[in-house]
Amino acid sequence: SAVISGMDGDRVWVTEGKGGFSGRIVTTGLQSGDSVLILSGLEESAKVVTTGAYLLNSEMILKHGINSP
Repeated sequence: SAVISGMDGDRVWVTEGKGGFSGRIVTTGLQSGDSVLILSGLEESAKVVTTGAYLLNSEMILKHGINSP
């Protein structure tokens, strides 16, 4: 549920300092059940949003449009 596929590729949301979030474009690999291998686009220490990622993505689209970074 953390990986969201879109026109610009696959995106995950990570937590930032002071309660913020940022979207990261990632390259995915093999998928098995609920797990997806992330090949690039994330640091190993990143805290990935797993609940509410679609809500964050929808909010970004509403604020910035469908072609937002």
